[in-house]
Amino acid sequence: MDNKKKGLIILGIVLLIYISIPLYNNVLFPAYLSYTSACDPQLFEDKYSDTYYVAGNTTLEPTGNITIVLSSYDETLYKHELIHANQIQRKWPSLNCVHPIQKYLSEVEAYTFQYFPDWIYYRIYS
Repeated sequence: MDNKKKGLIILGIVLLIYISIPLYNNVLFPAYLSYTSACDPQLFEDKYSDTYYVAGNTTLEPTGNITIVLSSYDETLYKHELIHANQIQRKWPSLNCVHPIQKYLSEVEAYTFQYFPDWIYYRIYS
């Protein structure tokens, strides 16, 4: 294998690590925590409640109204909960814990798009 191929492989590995760490810290692990707090509150309480807390909640009321509750206002958190409200409006089947993989993926969607710039975010979710 020549030096150019070795360099490209090393560059690919470095880029993969560079992308993976923020993806895990900002999307995948927080999505897991949100999933756990909703679907296994006892596990969340026992294992994570000393370090993490639930900052927002979006629910579909029996009347058909969507309610968003935030522990404190933060633009990113608000955008996250608006994504869940949009999922409810689209009748996204994953907002309950019957389908755990879909529930987790709905959290991944919310944690991913909450960081998008407003002009992209509102174009997708308006």
